[in-house]
Amino acid sequence: MTFTTGTIDTSVYSPAGGNLHLTFTVVSRANSPTAPERHLFTASDTVYLSVWIKFGTASVTWVGSGLPYHPHIFQLLTRCGYDWIGPSITHLSMRVETSLFTPNINFQDSLRLNTAQINVSLLGTPTTHAIAGVTVFRLVPAATSWFDGTDWWNDASYRQHPLCFRNNTWHHVEFYVAMNSISGGIPQANGILKYWVDGNLVINRANTYLRTAQLCHTEIQ
Repeated sequence: MTFTTGTIDTSVYSPAGGNLHLTFTVVSRANSPTAPERHLFTASDTVYLSVWIKFGTASVTWVGSGLPYHPHIFQLLTRCGYDWIGPSITHLSMRVETSLFTPNINFQDSLRLNTAQINVSLLGTPTTHAIAGVTVFRLVPAATSWFDGTDWWNDASYRQHPLCFRNNTWHHVEFYVAMNSISGGIPQANGILKYWVDGNLVINRANTYLRTAQLCHTEIQ
């Protein structure tokens, strides 16, 4: 699925004001007009996001893509790489999303993956390595690393299984990430991930491991 239409809808307002109306359709991988935008902001160790989201309409029920890793609604990147890197394969992408009506936090750092380190636990070491996928040695429940014949992929997810979203209903989504600290060149497992829906904290992860001591994981922008 991809965006084919993105317009400011002045006829329907979210509780916070106007809204960006996005229409999804099943299309090929060929280039087509798209709506996603990138916004560069000052790099920081912490990011807070607040947005109102409504899936589906009274006449059309939201069905998503039918795939477990869509849609990537918001993606936060680090300051490693150029401004237009990825976003599918990067040094680190933090994704705020839903799996149908289920909240999900997904992150991947495929460009940092060393295939010789798969299934090797390097947690708490100064060695250069990825932090998503199985390189964290199953620290994250939904973690995978695989080769598609062209590229290696490395990602992990935190999901809240009870359905928190309803069709054709405005929901207030808030997200907070605090990158873990580095002490003496050793990454500390004290990163924070939080995801709220309508004021309810549905994903709450502390003591997480989101970056190594290398520059590419230092800050989000």
